[in-house]
Amino acid sequence: MNRRNFLSQTCLFAGAALLFDPTRFLFGATPTLQLDPVTRTALKFVRNYSGNAVIQGGWVAARLAGSTPVTTKILAQVDNVAGLTTILGGARSAGIDNVYSNGNIVTLVIGARIFEVQNLLPSDFQARLKDLASGQNVVFGHDAILFQQSTNSVTDPLRTGRTLRLTRRSKTVSATLSDVLEGLIAAGEFGLTPDVAFQAQKNVLLASRPLNRVIATETALIFLKDLSALASTAPANAVIQFLESPLLTNAFAMSCGVQTSLIVGQFKRFHSLSAPTASPAALWLAAALSAGIADATFGGWTDQASSARTNASVKALSQAHLILKLYS
Repeated sequence: MNRRNFLSQTCLFAGAALLFDPTRFLFGATPTLQLDPVTRTALKFVRNYSGNAVIQGGWVAARLAGSTPVTTKILAQVDNVAGLTTILGGARSAGIDNVYSNGNIVTLVIGARIFEVQNLLPSDFQARLKDLASGQNVVFGHDAILFQQSTNSVTDPLRTGRTLRLTRRSKTVSATLSDVLEGLIAAGEFGLTPDVAFQAQKNVLLASRPLNRVIATETALIFLKDLSALASTAPANAVIQFLESPLLTNAFAMSCGVQTSLIVGQFKRFHSLSAPTASPAALWLAAALSAGIADATFGGWTDQASSARTNASVKALSQAHLILKLYS
């Protein structure tokens, strides 16, 4: 399938689904959200330097349905830079177990929970809220869902509810793959249901083939970087669907000469040997390594999506090497 056909079929499926998808459901007219104690601790931490903070995205949808996902995204307006510096230095006394900083994003770890706080200057914060209120500059519909603690109000401008809806239309195969993988990771983490358009776009994508080795390498690298997070949030058969698709079988064959059937076979073997003790992410990474894809292939394939995902993928990779030592 060439690039023009890929894009035209994707848009056709997306347009049809937007018109005829009857499966969407929305939040109630006046949804209310009860915060758990751990989330209250994170917001109290943020209030040391911010008078205006909101919880964004899939966590809100999941919480309204009664579940509490591991990862929570917070947007915070920085009103007191000195206060931010001070509280970062005293995080443990504020009930925070660990803190990681990457640019303007601070990751708070409280027990098993992770809070990704994006700190913005007042003008940037207001511009971001304006975009979200109109559903602009978001990749997925649930990205625009906001919870404001001060008013205990939930806004869902794109009327997404608990549906996974991809709003961005990427122009390349590799960019579309990245969006689809991130969508499936979010669906698993937040309990979202992919809509018809998303499913159609995924099917068209997986049926396509890289046109050259450059695209094949980009495609394989994107999948490898997201593999740890995908394996942690999606069932094994979802990962296998990707690896057995024309897109990835050709991408890995063209880029590094690896047969994806070998990766799947090695995963099943390792799973049968070490299922009680090893995480799915570690098993899949061990399978990729065993198939001949070294850590440094493509310049390294540690997940860089966030500090939390980087730490998780590094841990899974370490476990994967241990699996290789035990069972190779």
